[in-house]
Amino acid sequence: MKQSVLLLSVFTTLLVAFFSLLGWFSQYNILERLDYNFIPMAPLTAICLLLIGACILFHVYKPEQKLVVFACGLFILFFLVDLLLSWVGISFIQIEKKLIKVPDLIGEVPTGRMSPITSFLFLMSVISVMAITSRRYVFEKLAGVLNSIAFTVTLVLLIGYLYNSPLLYGQEIIPVALSTSICFFLITVALFDILSRDVFPLNLFFGGSTHARLLRVFLPLTAFLILAGGAMQLYLRANYPINEALVLSIMALASVLIVALVTLLKAQVISNQIEKAEAEKKRMVSIIEATSDMIGIFDKLGAPTYLNSRLRNTANIDKDSNISQLHISDFFADDQYSSVFLSALATAEKTGEWIGEIQVKTAHGKPIPVSLLTYYQSSKNGYDDWYTIVARDISIQKEAQQVIEEFAYTVSHDLKEPLRMIRSFSKLLEKKYGDKLDEMAREYISFMDNASRKMGTLIDDLLQYSRVGRLHSEKQEIDTRQIIDEVIQLFEPEIKEKNAIINYHSLPVIRANPVLVKMLFQNLVGNALKYQKPGNTPQIIIRSEDLVDYWEFLISDNGIGIEKKYFEDIFMKFRRLHSEGEYRGSGMGLAICKKIVEQHQGTISVESEPGAGSVFSFTLKK
Repeated sequence: MKQSVLLLSVFTTLLVAFFSLLGWFSQYNILERLDYNFIPMAPLTAICLLLIGACILFHVYKPEQKLVVFACGLFILFFLVDLLLSWVGISFIQIEKKLIKVPDLIGEVPTGRMSPITSFLFLMSVISVMAITSRRYVFEKLAGVLNSIAFTVTLVLLIGYLYNSPLLYGQEIIPVALSTSICFFLITVALFDILSRDVFPLNLFFGGSTHARLLRVFLPLTAFLILAGGAMQLYLRANYPINEALVLSIMALASVLIVALVTLLKAQVISNQIEKAEAEKKRMVSIIEATSDMIGIFDKLGAPTYLNSRLRNTANIDKDSNISQLHISDFFADDQYSSVFLSALATAEKTGEWIGEIQVKTAHGKPIPVSLLTYYQSSKNGYDDWYTIVARDISIQKEAQQVIEEFAYTVSHDLKEPLRMIRSFSKLLEKKYGDKLDEMAREYISFMDNASRKMGTLIDDLLQYSRVGRLHSEKQEIDTRQIIDEVIQLFEPEIKEKNAIINYHSLPVIRANPVLVKMLFQNLVGNALKYQKPGNTPQIIIRSEDLVDYWEFLISDNGIGIEKKYFEDIFMKFRRLHSEGEYRGSGMGLAICKKIVEQHQGTISVESEPGAGSVFSFTLKK
């Protein structure tokens, strides 16, 4: 709905209400009503319409001024409470009597008094506008229902005027003025315009679904035909002596022709859209069939509804076979479906997607590793939800990675022996010929020893890094508290030397590789002990948090801290922020940590300030 409709509705309401008030206080009676035969709009009604129009304008153009909207709404509610008390015989402020002390009568009904139906419509509308202003979805749903009720009541009132049989005229209850009915019709239209399109009843009409498109056309058309037909019959009956059966026949024939014409035009539009959608579907299917990735669509219960040719070939499923008898578990290795893929489906349902690695069954029986993307799509009814999986064979990459890791391991291992000999002979030289060497020669030997020691540390870290890739699949239940105990025992000499304080509590039992998890904590705790100002007492806190599908661990310290610009760099291989003279190391520790965490389908990050310590946090998949 265009904003021009909203502005037209609100400003028309404000003008009608303003001129109605002007008519009351200027005694120019035609301004109070649209016809002398009808009851005029009450002054209090006009005031409340001005207030509710202001509410809508402030909501649209000054959304930050919520207090103004609520203040106007509370004024209207205050007036309604005063009216209710006067109706039950309790004297309060009695605003209406102050505005019009001695009202005129139309029959037995006093003019200048608000109708009970009008007060009901105000109650529905003011609650609706305040609920919409709150911008909470549950309140917007309430606003949609209340405004629908007000809209329906307003239509009934207008139909009564259209058929020249306005409701409650000639009775003791004050009827609703025609001008008031028109204003409330415009107010409800404006409120529908500022409602979210995904709440009732707008969710029935908006969107590209066939249901919404048909409803947008045929509901207004049906209402128009019924109302126009009835009004035409009344007009002809009152002004022309025409046969009643002939009038009904003509109206019925005209209605059928109009509906048939609209149906034909709409059917042609929908047919073109369906043909376009079918052509797009065929194009997308041809692309999916040509891709080298394995793609499948499964319903919420795990039954496949579509498998592309690559996935069929991998799983040895014939093109003409009935796939509805299969289940999603038939495509994945048995040991991984229950432990990994079920959690992947649950994660995708909550977050919309899951990305990870898993093994797919093949026709020859040997599972292959794949990089898997799982997407979850929800339907409006909640029953036709589905999963889309996209699997890419990474066997070649895995084999190449294994070859590289084995090569790195072999080379690193073979380098350790000659390096050990270099260090041994340098020490022998210093021990046996130290007194015969001058200062420069002894310095050269010291340089050689330090360089070989650094080389040894680097080789050890490379071996550790390559070891991570070979151990990631060996997972079991481990108590992280016990792991921390072992790490603290490993660093006991350094802890005693620096009087370090390490606190940890509420650490969970997780499913992971114990060697890798110990290596992870060893690197992080070791860094927390190492990167301290001279003379500072290290204080380290280790804690965990349950994140539903992950465990998050946080290790905080009071060390030297890290500048924000290095938060990403420190997790790269061989990246160091300090010289060897300041803090020893190879620059591999945090790279190893990152690799371990990623192999457990988690993430690692740091928050820190120079001189204020650091907090390393990482997640491990449950």
